[in-house]
Amino acid sequence: SKHNDTFSKKKTSELVKGDKLPVNIVSKKHFGNLGTYSDGFLCGWIYGDGWIIRQKNSGETQVNFTIYEKDGIQGGIKSIIEEKLREIGVHTSLHFREIEETYGWYEFSSKDKKLEEFLSKFGCDNKKNGLPSKIWNDVTKEFTYGFLDGLLSSGATIEKDKRITLTTAPENLVKDIVDLLGSLGIVSNVYKQISRLKGYDKTYSFYNISFQGHYIEDKFTLSN
Repeated sequence: SKHNDTFSKKKTSELVKGDKLPVNIVSKKHFGNLGTYSDGFLCGWIYGDGWIIRQKNSGETQVNFTIYEKDGIQGGIKSIIEEKLREIGVHTSLHFREIEETYGWYEFSSKDKKLEEFLSKFGCDNKKNGLPSKIWNDVTKEFTYGFLDGLLSSGATIEKDKRITLTTAPENLVKDIVDLLGSLGIVSNVYKQISRLKGYDKTYSFYNISFQGHYIEDKFTLSN
C-alpha cells in the first residue's frame, strides 16, 4: 500500500502508481575451496530423499535415504551413489524393496563413522535445521551445483515448459533453498499446501519450490 507500510495481496491489474512491491534481495553466492561435484551430489540426495538423525542416547549418527528403482537403474543414480560411498570407505549395501512387483526402491541405512565424518565436513545435519552450514561460504562452485543436482534429481518434477518443482516439508530447509537459488541468480516461487491424511484428522503442510529450468542450463545438468 502506498499510504502506509502494510502489505496486502493485489492482482497485477489492481496495482497503481506508488504501490511498493516486496523484493527478496539475496547476496551473491560466495564460493570456497571445499568439496567436489560428487561430494555435493551425495549430500544433496540425502537432503532430498533421506535423513540425518543424531541419536541422543548413543550419540551416533544414522543416515537413511532411498532411491526409487527407476531412478536407480535407468537414471544411473544407484551406481553414482555407490561409487561415492566406496570412495568414502562406506561399504553398506543398498537393499532392494518392492510392493507386489509393481513398485520398487533401494534403501540405505548406516551408522558408519566414515560417512558421519564426511557429512560433518560440509556441515550436514538434520534437514529440519536447513541446508548444510558450509554451503554458504566454504564449498566450491562444483559442490554447490552437485548439491543442487542431487537435491533436485531425488525429488523434483520437470514440466513440459521446463519448469522445475521441488516438494519438501521442513520450513527452514525451504527458506534456505530459496536463498541459495537466489544467490545463484535463480528466481523461484514458493507455494504452501496443506493436506489431510486419509482416515485421519491430522493435517500436514509442505511446500513447492518452483523455478524455470533455463536458470540452471548454464550451470549444471540434472543427473536424473
